[in-house]
Amino acid sequence: MCHAVNPIAAAMIAKGLDPGAAFVFLLIGPTTNAAGIATIWKILGQKTAVLYLLAVAGCALAGGLLLNLLASGNPSMVPMHHHGSMLPGFVNYVSIIVLFIVLAFAIIHKPKEIKETS
Repeated sequence: MCHAVNPIAAAMIAKGLDPGAAFVFLLIGPTTNAAGIATIWKILGQKTAVLYLLAVAGCALAGGLLLNLLASGNPSMVPMHHHGSMLPGFVNYVSIIVLFIVLAFAIIHKPKEIKETS
């Protein structure tokens, strides 16, 4: 049986991450970048942007839980070892604050309109 595996996900699973968590990381990353959210917010509105984020988060978490459930019966998908090293807690909080500042700036900042010449 041939398995196509993303090398990033394979490396994360080999380092001890659950397969479902690797799936959620790969799915959420591209769909929640600041530029994309700001564009959706400006063009489609606040309500649509919030619904979009809730739908993406809900589907990703459900998919990750389902993948973990399926992987629990497959020994080849179980992480081989676990490492407990992570960044200090304050780095996570500083990163969140910086992300929200960038996102707020993208939402609030109105680019200058380009005048068309004919």
